[in-house]
Amino acid sequence: MDTEYSPAPQAGGAGIEVLQELADSLQHAHAAVLRSDLPQILNQTARQRELCARLGEGSFRDDWAEPIRKVAGLTRSYAALLRRARRTVDIFCRVLAHSALTYPPPRREPGSLPVEGAE
Repeated sequence: MDTEYSPAPQAGGAGIEVLQELADSLQHAHAAVLRSDLPQILNQTARQRELCARLGEGSFRDDWAEPIRKVAGLTRSYAALLRRARRTVDIFCRVLAHSALTYPPPRREPGSLPVEGAE
């Protein structure tokens, strides 16, 4: 029996588990973006960094092909969602920046009470 080969199945099994955790984290992050849950997005992003670092320490085997495809697909889907969310935020920022010029502050009518902060 080859001594260098025997630990590989254990490492491969652990790698599969890490890939599954990464897939789960991507799914949770996707849901967090849809809910606009910033703390959860940041938490899942940190988790994904950690899992990717763990994957970088291991070696890939042929039986990883399906989990790698799944994670790659989830990553593409999540990236597309983040791009759409960024475009939506940019649109709202532009609308907000331009609406300040559209609506002037209200004029004070004689006899009305002064409003705090309005001058």
